[in-house]
Amino acid sequence: MAQTTGAITGATAKIEINVNSTGYVDISGSSQSIDAVEMTRLNGSAHTMEGDYAVLTFGKQPPTEITVNVLYTEVSTEGFMKAVSALKNNQSVVLRWYPAGSLGKYFLTPAGAKISSVSLPGNDASSGEPLMVSFTVMSPGIETDIA
Repeated sequence: MAQTTGAITGATAKIEINVNSTGYVDISGSSQSIDAVEMTRLNGSAHTMEGDYAVLTFGKQPPTEITVNVLYTEVSTEGFMKAVSALKNNQSVVLRWYPAGSLGKYFLTPAGAKISSVSLPGNDASSGEPLMVSFTVMSPGIETDIA
């Protein structure tokens, strides 16, 4: 097989958040990264007295956590403030991200997802680095437009 020419960089990724069904807000400008998310399906196995292999069964998707790393800002339409507000008010969220940018495929959290945690900023007066924080979305699963 020939080497791929379809490699993608995350430099142009897009991420949006929809809090309480009020519409998607693009938080790409204050977001640095999304930790790798593992899409899984519950499964089990059992051996029978007949045959050499186990019988396999597959069920539903388990709940999944998505961690988003963002710049600490105090702008109400950016990632950190949106996440804190949704957590404090116990609001539902939909997180949608496009690893290859807005023209690529997307992944999203289905209805019922909520912010389960938000890290608060630390501070180091000897550093010139931007303050970074993160928030975690607990989702009932992951949806995608990949067939």
